[in-house]
Amino acid sequence: MDSTSPLASIFRSILAALPALSLSACSCSESRVVVAISQSQIPPNASSSPTSRELTGEECRNLCGGSGRDCRIVEICTGVSAARCVNTVEFTQADAGALEAGAPMRVWGVECTVSHQCIGGRRPDGFEIDPCEERSVGAYLARQAALEAASMPAFEQLAQRLAALDAPPQLVERSLDAVVDEFAHSVAMKSLAARERAEVPSYSQRPHAEQSLEELATDNAVEGCVRETFAALLAVHQSEHGTDPSIREAFRSIAADETRHAELSRDVHRWAIAQLGHDERARVEAAMRVAIDELRRECAQPALTQRDRLRLGLPDERAMLAMLAQLDRALWSCSGFALARA
Repeated sequence: MDSTSPLASIFRSILAALPALSLSACSCSESRVVVAISQSQIPPNASSSPTSRELTGEECRNLCGGSGRDCRIVEICTGVSAARCVNTVEFTQADAGALEAGAPMRVWGVECTVSHQCIGGRRPDGFEIDPCEERSVGAYLARQAALEAASMPAFEQLAQRLAALDAPPQLVERSLDAVVDEFAHSVAMKSLAARERAEVPSYSQRPHAEQSLEELATDNAVEGCVRETFAALLAVHQSEHGTDPSIREAFRSIAADETRHAELSRDVHRWAIAQLGHDERARVEAAMRVAIDELRRECAQPALTQRDRLRLGLPDERAMLAMLAQLDRALWSCSGFALARA
């Protein structure tokens, strides 16, 4: 990793500040999450009797995020009683205006079944990967191989869309260079997975489609500025802490490349945001906050044995959440559009 680049310096300061915690990993599991919603978020034709209305898959994705499915409207209450209202289901407050401290009040929520996916880089449109039930070093590496392979068409899409929007040629060229990097990453992960006798899961995506400038900025903010940037920080950690020499060496190369890709995402963000209006920028920023919240849920799930975690060099869920929080403070939340002005 080029220690002189702006992101590399930020990564170094974040990792240096991490407490000495045991190592763990994000899981590929599912959990139920209840998210508070405002009255205006209840889907049409459901306001009269929300809890009896069956929600469509599209409505679930809109309310729960891209990883949500099988959702339903529920009635929840406030404060300390909220957990009792939804029994043992995790409760998260997504809408600051939906719950207020004080006496119990009638508040609606959506109960989502969320698939927690292992952290990866930039994903193409409509990315869906086969669910994984096995939790092992091999399963982790096989899933990473699929995620790295999926990043190839994602960067191809980015290059095509940048060219169509007359972006600076160097942004298009760097996006195409990233395709080559991701191919090498997928080969390396697939080789390591094969050593563990693990099969790479299949994934699907939607065909390439044109995007407006705001759509490109939103997709890049979510997949690049948030997910890929955090994946790059995670890879740096793995390149330094993995006890398996082969895995540690593979992530050393991946970390350097992913840091460059994260820098590319920031540069695309600067270019796109500079051309958008205030309302468009606000929508992009809101999408970033949703993506950060999704990452926070993904990272809060323990999975592997300590021995496997040490081999992979993965931080545990507490350290991973601490890394995410520090990255949020350093990049995403220091001011309204800090990434655009950095």
